[in-house]
Amino acid sequence: MRRNLYISVICLILYVFTFPVLSSNGQIQLNRFNLRFPVPTAEDLNKGYIDAHYSASDLAVQINTTSSSVWNFYIMSEQPFFSPENFNKPCYHLLWKLSSEPESKYRPVSLQKCQVATGRSLTNINLDFRLKLSWSDPPAEYGLEILFVLESST
Repeated sequence: MRRNLYISVICLILYVFTFPVLSSNGQIQLNRFNLRFPVPTAEDLNKGYIDAHYSASDLAVQINTTSSSVWNFYIMSEQPFFSPENFNKPCYHLLWKLSSEPESKYRPVSLQKCQVATGRSLTNINLDFRLKLSWSDPPAEYGLEILFVLESST
C-alpha cells in the first residue's frame, strides 16, 4: 500500500528551451516550452518508463526550422542530472525519438549534441519523449533543461 502512495506524489516536469540559432538567417520555433509527464502508475514503474502524453490533436513537441542554407538540428542537455540533483537521476534517463520512427528508436539525451535532422528551408520536426523510471526513484518534481541547436552546414 505504501508503494501506491509513493507513486501518486511523483510529478515529472521537463523544461525545454531554445538555444540561440547559430546561422545568421535561421530560426527555431517550438509549439511548447515545457513537457509535463503524467503521474506514474504502478504499471509505468513496472515497465520502466512513462511517455509524455498529449491529446490526439497535439504533438509532443513540434519544431519548425527555417534557414536559407543547409542546416543540422541537434538536441542535448548541459546538465548531467535532473534537478533536484541530490537524487542523481541522470539526463540520459530522458529518451527522445522522431514521431515518425518506431518505438524501438528511442535514444537518450546526452551532454553531447546528438543530430536529430538535417535539411534546407522550412522543415517541421516532431519529437516524442519518454522518461525512464524505477521503483527506486524518489518522489519529486524532476526538471531538466534541454537545448535545441540549429547550425548552418558548411
